[in-house]
Amino acid sequence: MNHYTRTLSVENFVDGLRRFLIGLAKKVLIADTLQEVVDPVFKLSSGELGFYNAWVGLICFTLQIYFDFSGYSDMAIGLARMMGFRLLENFNMPYLAQNFTEFWRRWHISLATWIREYLYISLGGNRVSRGRMYFNLWLCFFLCGLWHGASWTFVIWGIYHGIFIILDKIYWLDFQKHFPPFINMLLTFLFIMIGWAVFRAESVPQITSYLSALLGLAPGEGTFLYLTGNIKACVAIGIAICFYPAIPWFDKVRSVYRGMPWKQEWELAMALALFSASVAKLSISTFNPFMYFRF
Repeated sequence: MNHYTRTLSVENFVDGLRRFLIGLAKKVLIADTLQEVVDPVFKLSSGELGFYNAWVGLICFTLQIYFDFSGYSDMAIGLARMMGFRLLENFNMPYLAQNFTEFWRRWHISLATWIREYLYISLGGNRVSRGRMYFNLWLCFFLCGLWHGASWTFVIWGIYHGIFIILDKIYWLDFQKHFPPFINMLLTFLFIMIGWAVFRAESVPQITSYLSALLGLAPGEGTFLYLTGNIKACVAIGIAICFYPAIPWFDKVRSVYRGMPWKQEWELAMALALFSASVAKLSISTFNPFMYFRF
């Protein structure tokens, strides 16, 4: 079906409502809860940060930015579906990527598609010399970083991703075949996380101090950051949601689940339960706008 074709139906409305409620729960129950750790950690001085706090804050932010933005996308897709439209997907399990090239096929698909079609191809794509192609890739990700904001942290983040994309083209896509997929996924995820530290930092000096803390080179041991039970639960749930499709028997379980006659009713009931929990949390918390509203 063309995603510009409008088809009103009860099935579309119910599916859209379920998608919208799941997106709201991602934002309110997971992303906003993790923000309670992320904001204080990234406000710590270099002497207060330390190895433990740096990694806790980075793990929480890695999950926060995904659930905040994918939640926003789910809500937009759900609202459109309720009105009879089908929007394209914007995320496809990005943290399962085995290299940076694959990550950008799974993360913020609309932006990655726009960059490829209107920047990279317009600059010549892969029809130019190898050196020019690498420069085009670097330029596209430089502009991708600048698109997020007029800050050196975003520019450095874009250049960081551009370098890894170029390394993919030069040798990594072939060299990674010597490693098991699970190792490639973990290596990619680790470097994606380091990139998120650059993205979240508020200044270039903070990038330096934060990366030093991640490597255990911070000037102090840091203050101990206590994690409440709901924070730990959100981290565990977030990691499970991001990585459970990598489990070998996932496809078999999903196939069986999709064939169950009560699947839609169960999903709607769970979505309504999540909606109730989201409303309850919203009633006792302050307003937190979507992270990507700033970009």
